[in-house]
Amino acid sequence: MEIIDRYQTMTPDNVGGKFYSQARLKAEGLPVPGFFCLSASLFDRLVQPLRHRIEIHLAGVDLNDRNHLQKAARHIAALISEIRFDPATEAAILARFDERFGPNPTVSVRASMVAKRREFSEDSADNPFAGISDSYLYVSRSQLLTRIRDCWASAFGEKALVYRLSQGIDLLDVSVAVGIQRMVDGERSFVMFTCDPTSLARDTVIVAGYGIGEGVVQETVPVDHYFIGCKTAQVRQVLADKHSQLVRDQTPGELTKRRSPRNCAKRPVCRSRRYTSSPTTAAESRRCSGCRKI
Repeated sequence: MEIIDRYQTMTPDNVGGKFYSQARLKAEGLPVPGFFCLSASLFDRLVQPLRHRIEIHLAGVDLNDRNHLQKAARHIAALISEIRFDPATEAAILARFDERFGPNPTVSVRASMVAKRREFSEDSADNPFAGISDSYLYVSRSQLLTRIRDCWASAFGEKALVYRLSQGIDLLDVSVAVGIQRMVDGERSFVMFTCDPTSLARDTVIVAGYGIGEGVVQETVPVDHYFIGCKTAQVRQVLADKHSQLVRDQTPGELTKRRSPRNCAKRPVCRSRRYTSSPTTAAESRRCSGCRKI
């Protein structure tokens, strides 16, 4: 299957760990925005004719020659940008987009690296690939195919090449699944950890800020931190002066930073009624994912 929209048929091998985890949460009834995936096999089929040319550009790259890495990444991105979908595949992708999201939606289009050996795939136990693969937000139907190709190209972007070289992973042992998911405008956004990343205690940690979640994930805007004890449910707050937030720009698909309203900057992003249930949600997410911590 090259286009997968049934969550129960998504696996780490066909859609990658990122979307497999979301599919499990969705199937368990957690509020995950709807999505469908283009499997790693579609990438393999359409990129395979370029493999020899990609190998040529990757020949001799190493961590100590950044110029060579950047040049290889640019050339491979240019090759992948020239891929043309066959009419049947293009029609099927757009039809699934219309069926899933309806008229005039915007979506996120995100890459997930999939390797032949699962331990070398993105979001595996050994290789998170954090921040390596590309994501595009507020993508319209007319931009969709271009952004899919951009996600494919991120497999050979400079960051991805550096990561695989540093981890001793074959540069060519990679496929890319792409997730296409409904965008949700966020006035407030947060990232929740099911254990404290600094101490590995089973406490829930929430990092929250105003605006779109990308600013919180990348911590390009000031964020509050909330530490919720797993046994006591007591909350410790470390509040920031949240003077800025990431918002949707007037230019389609672009984000921009703007000042937060003055009355919000000093106030906690999360009110007590909004996050007291988070440890329960965290435990449910952990159970669904089959992980001790996520």
